[in-house]
Amino acid sequence: MIICWAGALIITGVTSGLPSTCLVGAGLGCCAGILQRYRLVAEPEKFEQAETALAVRRALTAAPSGQLAVLLGWVSAALLMILALRSGSPAAGIVIWFSGYIAFMLTRDLIGYTGLDRANQLATSRTIYQQLIAAHDLDEYYRAGGTEPAPRFRVSVRFDNGDAREGGFYMPDEGELPRVFIYRAGLMDDGLSRALDLARQATDPLHELLWFAHELGHHQVVLHQIGTGIRDDHKPLESYAEEVQAWAFARQLLSPTPFSAWDELKRVSSRSLETYETGWGLDPATAANARERAEAVLERSRLTPVCS
Repeated sequence: MIICWAGALIITGVTSGLPSTCLVGAGLGCCAGILQRYRLVAEPEKFEQAETALAVRRALTAAPSGQLAVLLGWVSAALLMILALRSGSPAAGIVIWFSGYIAFMLTRDLIGYTGLDRANQLATSRTIYQQLIAAHDLDEYYRAGGTEPAPRFRVSVRFDNGDAREGGFYMPDEGELPRVFIYRAGLMDDGLSRALDLARQATDPLHELLWFAHELGHHQVVLHQIGTGIRDDHKPLESYAEEVQAWAFARQLLSPTPFSAWDELKRVSSRSLETYETGWGLDPATAANARERAEAVLERSRLTPVCS
């Protein structure tokens, strides 16, 4: 549709020149596009489930932002019609209205389109997030009829109102009851809620997925006996190496899935490691050397996630 709108606007401009109403239409189109993008990113799974144009329309208008975006379309059409009627010539009026409305549609769809990739990533991340919790949560294992002893890769998944910049926490508990805490602002897990249900309520599933995979990475470090899973400020290099390895295992855990936000994973992991570098006073050369040695351990031993 974007190509159609652009083509129509070019043809109109070549044949009759572009009237000033294009600026009006483009301005209103920007507002409508921003609202559409916001709606797409807020609940991408609803659009993913929509199979018809009518279903997409219902998903869009299910929230005030989408309703306002649709309303702006009608407001734009009416305002441009008023401006067109003032031209005094029916032919000129048609060109004025048509050009302005095409400008509205073009800018709206261009801006709205930028939200599609983000919406797809969030929808896919939500699915992977739930699947990963179902596959690793100890409670889900027992819900499915699992018996003792539980698989070693299983952990007890909990949520906590922690530092969202950190995203999560791993507690090895001497291997008896390993726990992964996922941080979510404003949420206090009473221990009775099902982790999978709380995961379904995530407003930023991509962020929580990345940190959940990272904390599972810490558990893999412990399972492979290449680390303790415990942050020790008295041994910064060893603890930093475990952080590097946990992120490496996170990438391995996500690789078999449809996960596509690798740039976001790289950004989050780099920022996390930089925080530790600053906190422990590691200079760039020392940190780089520690990263290389930590990754070399995984490559040399060809370690892969334990999933049984």
